Formats: sequence, structure tokens, C-alpha cells
Amino acid sequence: MLLHLFMVRVRQGGVILITTKRGKAERLTVTYNGAVTANFQGKRYPAATGSEWAKMMLSAAHEDINGSVWSIMDFTEDEFKRVANNEAFDWTTKSGIKYRIDPLNAYQPDYVYGTTWSHNHNLSISGGSEKIQTKTSIGFADDRSIIKVTYDGQKKYNFRNNTDFKLGDYVKLATNIAYDNRYKNVPSKGIGFGLQDFYVFPLYTEDGTKYYDNFGGNNVLAHLTEAGRTKNKFDSFRLGGKIDIDLSFLHSSLKGLSISAKANVRQDHTNWRTINKTIQMYDYYTGEVTNNAQTSSQSKTPQMYENNSSNLYQDYEFFLNYDRTLDRHHIAVMLGNTNELRENRSLTVHRTASSNQELEDLSVYDASSTELVSNDDWGKTEQYRWAFVSFLGRVNYDYAGKYMIEGTWRRDGSSKLVKEQRWQNFFGVSGGWRISEENFIKNNITWLDNLKVRGSWGEAGNLSSIGNYESFATIGTGTTIFGTTPGLANTAWIGGIIDTSRTWERVETTNIGLDFGVLGNRLSGSFEYYWRKNKGMLMSITYPKVLGASAPATNSGTYKAEGWELALNWQDRINEDWSYNIGFILADAKTEIASYEGAISKKAGVNKIVEGYPMNSLWVYKTDGLFQNQSEVDAYYSQMTGNVSGSKLTSVKQGTDNALTPGSVRRVDLNGDKDITIDDLYYFGDMAPHYTFGINLGLTYKGIDFSAFFQGVGQQYNIRSGQMGCAFWSGWTNTNGYFLGNTWTSDDNPYYPGNQGDDVFPVMSRNGNRNTWNYKDYNDLNVMNNWYVRCKSIQLGYTLPKSWISKAGIQNLRVWLAGENLFDISNVKDGFDPEANYEMGTYSGLEVFSSSVSFGLDITF
Repeated sequence: MLLHLFMVRVRQGGVILITTKRGKAERLTVTYNGAVTANFQGKRYPAATGSEWAKMMLSAAHEDINGSVWSIMDFTEDEFKRVANNEAFDWTTKSGIKYRIDPLNAYQPDYVYGTTWSHNHNLSISGGSEKIQTKTSIGFADDRSIIKVTYDGQKKYNFRNNTDFKLGDYVKLATNIAYDNRYKNVPSKGIGFGLQDFYVFPLYTEDGTKYYDNFGGNNVLAHLTEAGRTKNKFDSFRLGGKIDIDLSFLHSSLKGLSISAKANVRQDHTNWRTINKTIQMYDYYTGEVTNNAQTSSQSKTPQMYENNSSNLYQDYEFFLNYDRTLDRHHIAVMLGNTNELRENRSLTVHRTASSNQELEDLSVYDASSTELVSNDDWGKTEQYRWAFVSFLGRVNYDYAGKYMIEGTWRRDGSSKLVKEQRWQNFFGVSGGWRISEENFIKNNITWLDNLKVRGSWGEAGNLSSIGNYESFATIGTGTTIFGTTPGLANTAWIGGIIDTSRTWERVETTNIGLDFGVLGNRLSGSFEYYWRKNKGMLMSITYPKVLGASAPATNSGTYKAEGWELALNWQDRINEDWSYNIGFILADAKTEIASYEGAISKKAGVNKIVEGYPMNSLWVYKTDGLFQNQSEVDAYYSQMTGNVSGSKLTSVKQGTDNALTPGSVRRVDLNGDKDITIDDLYYFGDMAPHYTFGINLGLTYKGIDFSAFFQGVGQQYNIRSGQMGCAFWSGWTNTNGYFLGNTWTSDDNPYYPGNQGDDVFPVMSRNGNRNTWNYKDYNDLNVMNNWYVRCKSIQLGYTLPKSWISKAGIQNLRVWLAGENLFDISNVKDGFDPEANYEMGTYSGLEVFSSSVSFGLDITF
């Protein structure tokens, strides 16, 4: 298939064109599809249990220079050992606060996550006559996350109607109406919590009726169930229609000439409310607000945010088409115009109160605290509109289905740009040669069913980095304290410098491909190679501070991508009862920021943009293994001066508690200055997934059908950032229990002694400077290649024989059982799911991946 570039205008996130199912000219048909789904935790999150945390504390204390046990809770070494042995006991601090320690009843993810149930139901009715066909459907779904302690999910209702009219022999009319209603109800606090404290404190009071916390106010169950809710109501109404008119009714010479017009209008309305409440936790023993019982650490003030937004989107399209075949010559010409308009209004209000409010209404909150919110976190108070207009053209020619050529043109205009830069032309050309249609192939190679080579070149425009009114100078407003008698005064300022030279980014794509089918098309496949270049990429340049204002992004960058994709499919029938299919797809791409003025500096870790390198390039220190004994540490220090500006050795200075120890990383001085500085960083690779692949399997036997889909990545470099990035990334929070038994240890370590192989992590430590050297200031041995293959879906179905069900008026009945994300094989070495985010914050880092099993029924009357 040739590439129809005329249909593309690049936007952030891309464009997906959807054609909904339409009715057929047949008797009335009723179809029901439904499923019940069990959602459950797929892979256990690697947060340390209380016992693991205590063992890690003791292990790290043994390896650290000062050798003492960390005193955040005034635990003695014996008390750490009691926690390590999963003992429950009462413990009183020197200040007289009494704590309950019970590691076996403190693992927070087990209390939060578990099995929940979702379900969905869809009913459709279709039918009609030769002149009119219609299809109407209604649906409901209740989708839940795997948070079991409270409801966290979304309920969805939808209605669809598609109706086609045949108005005589020359006119066709299609209409569609759709309504969607979604109600999302989730906790306003607590999602992602769970790393704030180590898991040694039980979550409930002794009698099990209240939430216990007299340590830090971080009880995750209290936050999830009592700190408030976010409720989002979304309504969308869509109305559309299309008319096609064959103009040959005017004269026979106009055969093949037609016009079409399409209109779509969508009205969206959103109302969401976020309510945050203060919460009180209680003493374990009394169940009262005694013994240092805590309030919430993250919800200090009762408050409410409410947003109301409406969005009107309109799309109008007009096309003139000519399509004729004369003998072996086929020609098609299209001229068209598309028009898009979007109008948005959004208002977000925030109020606070002195105490928790039961009524979910702004009127019960303090009116004097009212403020309009204008940040992206809570939804902006704003009003905007934009318009896109395009004129399109396309010419296709093919001879006998063997030689194909296509030329495209489009002229795009956007209201986001100033008048002088608003319009741009974009062109494309593509061609193909179906070699298998040549006689010298058809007459001599009988096993070859299809062979086609193709190629294309084209441009498209992109404005995803430009705001709605960036071509205008905007005014910022606020308040400040001013005057001889200080008082609150209104202020206003110019939002920033504007640039009237900004225009469309031009995305140029060149593609070559090969399609083939052999052995009766049982084996088919394709191979594509492409080059993509984004010219005039919008980028922000850092100017001297003397400029005195924020500079706008300019068309100064160039981005390149180059990649390929291979697809193979085999399908065959063994006999009348058995058939099967196997599909495989493999792809890879590499990117480069070819030009990005001023983006040459780099840091250890992920660098989003460095000129001359891929997006999200990874820069690390080169290492030569780990120090195995003190003699190797001393020899390393003797080779280094440690006095070069920016030396990393100053933070791990010899002779201090921060000094390097056996098990620490031996960094390599790449530039030969006898020191370790940022100049010793080297490019390791990029964070993008490479050699992505997918495998489809299918098998049918009579009424039984089986299918499975696997996806994976052959190479993806990854580093961890945040609380779980290493043991004791932050000393006052929980840590990654996977490091226990997988770090370098001395021969006399109390846990896992003599763990000194080549594949272990650097030594475990509670010293922040040493952890920065070994983990946070990234080295090449901190980089993991997280290749994996995952079973994304697997399904087994059975369609009952028609002879069993026809007497009941049933045309088709199928039952099925399906699973999603049931298992994977991976090279991940730190306990995480292979698709986990590499960044993990204290109050947002706990990300548990889910699996599901569904039972479904499809029935048609």
C-alpha cells in the first residue's frame, strides 16, 4: 500500500482515524458482549520488609567505616536483630514515646493491593434494508485498579448510533451520534505512597478499629481512605454526518467524478472536585490521641479544588474525487479542504477551611480564601480557541496494478502563528512496483504470490510545541506587598518576549519497503527502512541574564531518526478442523539531536538533550570493577590527586568516615588528569527501547480457538533514580529489599558473607557520600540492560455448534477465558517490573503493576 501522506498533520501524540462499525442490510441482529475481570498484583513490589530493612541496616553498619548502628530510632543492635527476626515487641524511646514494633504486620503493599473486580457489558442492535442500515449500541464498564482498601476506578457509559442511507443510485448519507459519560472516583491522597517509612509499625491500633501512627504521620491506609477524594465527571456528545454524491448523474462523461462532505461536532464537559482532609491517627495501645499520635504528613489543611471546563471541537471536510480505470490504466485525483476549530473554557477555584467539611461544595469553605488556579497541576483557569485549515491534493496513477505512483500536496494554516508565518506547503511522492505481476515472474516462479517494492518521500508540519497565543505578548498578574504603609497591591507584567519568526516545524520522512507473499500466501511479510528529519524544531535557547525576560522557543533545532521494521506472518490449515497462524514483528530505531544550540553540557545519568547524541542519552563514569580489599583502596587514592576543580573525590576524602571502602566502585580516570571529574563521563547509550518485538500465536480446532500475544524489548538501558535506586538512597525512608544478598560483602558480614562476585552491586552503606559515589552519581555498572519478553494477552475460547443453539434463536454463542500480563522473562536485576518507571519519588514512587484474568460471553441473536 502506498503511503498517503496527504492525510497527515503531525501533532503531539499523533492522530488516529477511527471508523466505527456500521449496520448491514439484513434482518434485525442483537449482540451482547460482556466480561468479568479479576485484577491482581502481577509482580511483588521490591520494597524491603521490616526484617529485610533491619538486616540491611546491620549489614551496612558492618561495612561502614564508623561501624555503628544507625540511631534514627535509638534502636540498639539487639533491637535491630529482633526486627530482623520478625519479632513483635514494645519499644520506648529515651524521650518516653512508646512504639509498637511488629514487622510481620507492617508490610504496606499487602494491605493496599489485592484482588479487585471489574466488569463491562455491551449490547448492540443492527439491521435494516437495502436503502437504510442502522446499528445502535449501549455499553457500561466499571474498571478498577488493584487498590483493594478503597474504591479506585472509573465507571463508563456509552451510546452509539450509526445509520447509512442510500438516496437513490447516486447519493449516500451516513450519520453518527455518540454519547459518553465517565465518572472517575479515586483517593486524593495515598496513591503511590508507601516508601515514606520502613515497614516495622503495624497499620492498625491494637483493637483493629483505628489507624495507628505515632512516628511520622505516613499511614498509607489512613491517607487512602480518609484524606479525601477526587471525583471527575466527563460527558461527551458527538454528532457527525457524511454525504457522497456521484456526479455521473449529470452526464455520462462525468463517470468517476464525485464530491463528498463531512461534518463532525463534539461537545465535552468536565467537572472534577478534589477534596483534601486532615486525618488523625491514634496511639496503638489506647486508640486515643495520646503518646505522640500523628496527623497526616501530606494533608495539613482542609481544602477543595473544583474545575469546570467545556470544550467544543468542530471538523468540516470537503472533497472532490475523480477515479477512473481505462483499459489497464487507473487514475485517481483528489482535491480537498479540511477545517478544524476548537474552543475551550476552563475555571478552577480553590478554597480552604478551618476543619474538615462533609458537604462537597465550595460554599461551605472559607470564601475569603478563594483563589483562581492557573497551574497545570490542578487545571488552569483559562479560555482559548484555535483553528487549523488545510487544502489537500493527491494524484494516483497505476498501470495494470503493477506500476504505481502517487503525488501529494497540502497547504496548512494555523491560528497559533502570526499572519506572515501562518501558511506552509508540504509535498510528498511515493511509488511502487508489484514485481510479482510481471510475466517473467508469474510464468516461472509459481510459489511466489506477491512481491512489491515501494518507496516514499514526504513532509508534514508540526506545531505541538507552540501554545495557543504564543505569537502575542501576554500580561501576567499577581499581588505584592508595597507602599510606605505596607499593603497588598495588584501587579502586572509582560509574560515574555515574543518572536514573530516562528513557524511550522517540517518533518521530512523517506521510506523504502518490500512486501512479499509465498507458498499460496501462507508466508507473508514486509520490511521497511525509514529516515526521518525534523527541521526547524522549536527549542529554547539559554541567553545571558542581562536579557531580562524569558526568551521564546525558536526554530533552531534539528532532530533525526532512522529505523527499520520487519514483519513475518505464517498461516496454514492442517485439515478441515485444524488451522494456525504465527506472526512476528521486530523493529529498531536510533535518534540524534543533530543541532540544538547551546545543548552541549552533560551530567551523570539521563540527559534529555545533548547536541550530537540521541534523545535521553546516558552518560556515566567508566569503572574497573569493585575494590576487593583495603590495599586496593589505598593504591587507588595514591594514584589520584583529588585537587582538580570539581573533583568527585573531595566528597569521599581518604581518612574520613566518607572514604571509599572495599566493595566501592573503582572509577577510571579517562582524561588522565589524575582525578575524577565530570570530564571523565562517557556516552554509554540511550534510554530508548531497542529491538522491540511482538509475537502473535493463533490456533483453532473446530469451535475451540486459542490466541496469545507476546511483546518484548531486546535492549533497553536503564538506571534507577529515587528512593528505590539503591539501598538507603534516603536514610529516613524505606529502601529496596532486593539489594539484600546482592551487594558486595566482606567475609565476616553477618548476612550473606563473602558475596564478592563480578555480578554483585557495590557495597551497601548508610553513608550518603559513599552511596553517591557508588550509585547516585551514575557509573557504568549501575546501568542495567532490561531486556524482557512479556505475555501481554492469552485467550482460550469456545464457540458452541449452531446445531446446539439455533433452536433457541441464537446465531452465535462464544465463551472465553483471557489473561493479561500474566508472566514475563526478563534481565531486570533490581526486582522491578521491566516496564517500571526509572524515577521513584518519596510520595509517588510505589508503582505496582497489575495482571488480570477475564471470563467473557459473546452472544448474537
